[in-house]
Amino acid sequence: MATEARNNLIAANQNITSAQRYLATIQFPYCKQEEMATLTRATNNIYTDMQTPERHAHAAECYSVTHKRAAALLQWFDHVSIRNVSSNKASRSGEKLLMLDRDVHCATSTVMCMSAHVCAMEGITTAKRAGHPAQ
Repeated sequence: MATEARNNLIAANQNITSAQRYLATIQFPYCKQEEMATLTRATNNIYTDMQTPERHAHAAECYSVTHKRAAALLQWFDHVSIRNVSSNKASRSGEKLLMLDRDVHCATSTVMCMSAHVCAMEGITTAKRAGHPAQ
């Protein structure tokens, strides 16, 4: 399960980073490069973070914040693409925004799946601490 979550995090990070490259002239209000670097570090430490409750809680908070910011970025892109694309659907920038919108939708879905995996892992960790077998 941790490997699947890790792979989803990598894909989400790549999708958002690609979107930033596609639209290099646009400043993203969320999921900036520093935040994506933090997500990369958290992804690289995913197996270590499963070892102790403190690290697990810290990683879960990082993923939760990233999920919220990715969802906000998606909402921002929806707003921008509706406002800009509807005024000039045939423009190249409109096509780029639509491609970007697809990438961000994919990344957000991936981050949401990853959040579900983190919550599931937290449940397994809690069950192990309580002496119950993992489900």
